[in-house]
Amino acid sequence: MYTSIILNLIVPGVKEALKATCTKIYFTINTIIKFGETHNFSAKDFIKNLEEFIGRQFDGVIGNSTKPAQRVLDNYS
Repeated sequence: MYTSIILNLIVPGVKEALKATCTKIYFTINTIIKFGETHNFSAKDFIKNLEEFIGRQFDGVIGNSTKPAQRVLDNYS
C-alpha cells in the first residue's frame, strides 16, 4: 500500500483533488496481499489508512468475499 497506492497519491494535487471532488470515490481492494508491510492488514485497515491519508471517506469498496482457491494461496505462501 505505501509503496504502490500511496505513491500515486503524493503526486502534487492528487490528494487535494480527491478530497475536494463531488464525484463518488470507490476503492477496489485486492483480496491477496504479499508478505511485507501490510501482511497483517484487514480490508478495514486498508480503507481506514487510505481514508485518513486522503482526508475523506470512500463512497464504496469493491472486493471479493470468496476465499481464493488453494492453488492460488499456495503461490503466495
